Amino acid sequence: MAWAGYTIATVAVAVLVACSLAAGRRLGSRSRLPMQWTPSGDVTWTAPRWIALCFTPVLAAFLLFGTAAMLDWAQPADPTEGLVVLAVMALAFAGAHAFHLRLLNRSPG
Repeated sequence: MAWAGYTIATVAVAVLVACSLAAGRRLGSRSRLPMQWTPSGDVTWTAPRWIALCFTPVLAAFLLFGTAAMLDWAQPADPTEGLVVLAVMALAFAGAHAFHLRLLNRSPG
C-alpha cells in the first residue's frame, strides 16, 4: 500500500510543475512576479520569476513525499486514512497554486 502514497505525491507534484511551466510560457518575459497582494489588490512584494513559479511545487514535493514516507514507515492500522489526508493535502496545494497563477495572470506587468 506504500506505493499509493508515493503515487499521489508524484501525480500532484507533476501537475503543479506542469501548471508552472504553462504559466511561465503564458506570462511573457517578466523577470519578477508578484507573490503577495493586499486585500485591495495592490502587490506587496515580488520574487524572481523562477522562485515565484517553483515555490509551491517544491514545497509540495517536500511535504507530500515526506508525508508519504511517514505513512510508509509508520504503517498505520488503517492506511486509507493516511491516503485521504495525503490526497486532501495534494488538492489543497493544487488549489492554492491555481489561485496564485490566476492572480499572476490578472496582475499588470
